[in-house]
Order: sequence, then structure tokens, then C-alpha cells
Amino acid sequence: MGRFRSLSSLHLTWGCSLLAAFFVGMINKDCSKVNISRFTPDKKHAPVNIVVPLHLSHYDIIRSILSNSHVEKEIYIHDDADLISTSWAIKEFNRCYSSQKENKRLIQAGIPKVMSGDIHRHTVLGYQNERSSALTRHPGITSFIKSAQKMTLIENTEYDDDYYEDQDEDEEEKETPSDKREKALRPIRKQMQSGLLILFERWSNVTEEVQMIMTFQNPLDWASEAFYDSDENENSELERDPEIIFKTYLKLMQYFFEACHRINKKHGKKCFWSRIEDIMSNPSDVFHVKNLHPYEKMRKYLKQMSKKRETLLENMEDGELAEYREIWGSDPSLQNLGYDSGEAKKLKKTDDLYIFF
Repeated sequence: MGRFRSLSSLHLTWGCSLLAAFFVGMINKDCSKVNISRFTPDKKHAPVNIVVPLHLSHYDIIRSILSNSHVEKEIYIHDDADLISTSWAIKEFNRCYSSQKENKRLIQAGIPKVMSGDIHRHTVLGYQNERSSALTRHPGITSFIKSAQKMTLIENTEYDDDYYEDQDEDEEEKETPSDKREKALRPIRKQMQSGLLILFERWSNVTEEVQMIMTFQNPLDWASEAFYDSDENENSELERDPEIIFKTYLKLMQYFFEACHRINKKHGKKCFWSRIEDIMSNPSDVFHVKNLHPYEKMRKYLKQMSKKRETLLENMEDGELAEYREIWGSDPSLQNLGYDSGEAKKLKKTDDLYIFF
């Protein structure tokens, strides 16, 4: 009898939870509109624009352009504090509602929809909810750049037979240098290949109106920035080596383009590219938004960049730049961007990029 009563009590509790979920779902009339490929029911939210900058300064430049064009009433621009809080909220939302066992029941009850709305009200759009869209940045782009550099360092490392000290000396089949290199590269490569797609999909689970904007920069200027950062910014952790910097640049470009292609293939045209040179000189044409002013610190920026480039070239060997120019000239991605000479050529047509306003 005791076992029978215990079993009945369990059934009663389970039945009550299902009944409660049913009534909550009935109250929420919109819960029937569910896209099975996403956690949240179909519902219009404020559009979110995720900037993935090849260099951190790109996001600051875009923020400065938008602020000086007086669009703060229309678009909420995330600062560092917003990046931290929003990143945490989006990550936790996906963690909580990615359970295959609980997902359908939670969606039926309308809970993800309510949570998605709260995230928009309290984090995505800030405290002024009348804004119509938001601009944010990839919160982990610095780590992404460091991972690309780590891959470059591993590929340039000469692996000896005794590279792994903990390797069993009696092991019959010793790892070759190539095996060791591949073993070290595999987890980093996996992270680089999936990182940007995962970020996009986390956001798309919260709102269907999201797009990713990748900002590029010509090889010479980006390398000059990275070389300068490695000396002036102790937190950059970048190698002060032109060879490593240029190879890291090519690796970043490769994974940026691959990620953008995967996002567009899987989710439709939701990933776009733009050149920071075009954004600074003519932001209205790039973003298809009227009355955006060019970067107000352009003259100062160009002067500083000239000095940084001189510093980089002074630390390069004779003929080294010519070798890199040959590599850039044969790279299809750099050709499409007008970067095949190492600098930024004028393009007749930019990508069909826009920011939701």
C-alpha cells in the first residue's frame, strides 16, 4: 500500500504541473506561434546589430560616428557595461532553454517569450525603451584575435620529439611533429570555426531581428595597430613580431569570411562585411542611413596611423613587405575587399549593408 500511495502522489504532482503549464499557455494567446527551430515564439523585437570588429578601435569609431550624428534617440549604443550584462543575459537565456527535455513545455507556457521581452527591456535597449534598435559588439573579440595568434605561433613552432615531457617513453608509436602540431591546433580551430556562429545563434534565439556586421581593415594599417598595441598596451598580449602579426591577420580574415558564409547559408542574409576606411569617410553610404557624419577625428586618426605604420616598417627586414604584397595580391578575399596591395583601394560598390533604424 505504501508503494502504491507514493506512486499515486508522484502522478498527482506530475499531473498538476502539466495542468498548470496548460493553463498558463492558454492565457498567453501568442504561444501558439512557435518557430520550432528557435526557443522563442515569433515576435517582433527591436533589431539588434552585432559588430564584429577586426580591431577594437573599429567599434569605438562607429560609436563616435553615430553619437556625433545625434541618433541616440533612435538607437541604443552599448558601452562596456552593457556588453558585459547583455552577454551574460543572452548566454544564460540560451543555457536555461536549450534543454531538449524542458524546451517544448517552457515554450508552451510562454516563459521564453516573457524572458526574451525582459532581456530587451532591461539590457538590450537600456532604460529608455522607446529606442527602436540597438548596436552592440562581440564581447569576446579580443580572445578571438588571441586564438588566431596562438594558431599562428603553433604553426610556426618547430616540434621536437621530446616536445611533450609527459609522453610515455615506452610508447610504441611516437607522435610525429605533424601529429603534435595538429593535436595542439585542433581545439583552437574548432573554437574559431564555431565561435561566431554560436554568438549569432544565441542572439537569434532571443530575437529574430538580428544581423552581424564584420568590419575589416587593410593589412598594413591593421598590422601597424597590432604592432603598436603590443608595445603600448600590456593587456593586448600580442606578439611584437611583424611576421606573426601579418599571418594572424590572414587567419582572422579566413575565419571571418567562413563564419559569415555559414551564417548566411544557414539563416539567410544576416551577416555583412564593411571596411573601416569606408565607414570613416562615408558612413551614410555604407549603412544606407541618411545624415550620418564622417568620422570627426579623421585627420588625427590618419596622422597617428602614419606614425604607427612607420614604426612597423622600421622593424621589418628589407624585402619583407614585398613578399607580403605578393601573398595579399593572390588572396581572393583581399582582392574583393580592395586590400590586395596592402592598402585600401576605392571600391565601386560596397556590400549591401544596413543598420536597422
